Amino acid sequence: PAQPKGHRLATCVTFCLPGRQTHHNGALSRLSAGLTAEPEEGQIYKGKVVKVMDFGAFVNFFGPKDGLVHVFQMKNERVKHPSEVVAEGVEVFVKLLGFDDRGKVRLSMKVVDQESGEEIKKDEDASEEA
Repeated sequence: PAQPKGHRLATCVTFCLPGRQTHHNGALSRLSAGLTAEPEEGQIYKGKVVKVMDFGAFVNFFGPKDGLVHVFQMKNERVKHPSEVVAEGVEVFVKLLGFDDRGKVRLSMKVVDQESGEEIKKDEDASEEA
């Protein structure tokens, strides 16, 4: 039989109500997992610079998550001040390096091609210097 319009929406609503069970195609569980996901170390994210400081820039990169790109992690060359590289509101690609001992997020821009968002491999750096 033909399904009435809005059937998938009704399934989603039923799925979202506590104590109810419903069959779904897996898309809802992936959506649900995405809502509670945490950023992963080693992954590259697109973010927006929200604050520039003397020591680096804070980037909003994963929903409400902000992290610090230290001035030494901005470029593979010396940067006197972060404002030479970024400004508030600018979108950048960052790699999540990890978390410091206080749980603060550490990010890097210098290991990501800022045009493509692809990770810059170390062997490519070595061949460029030669």
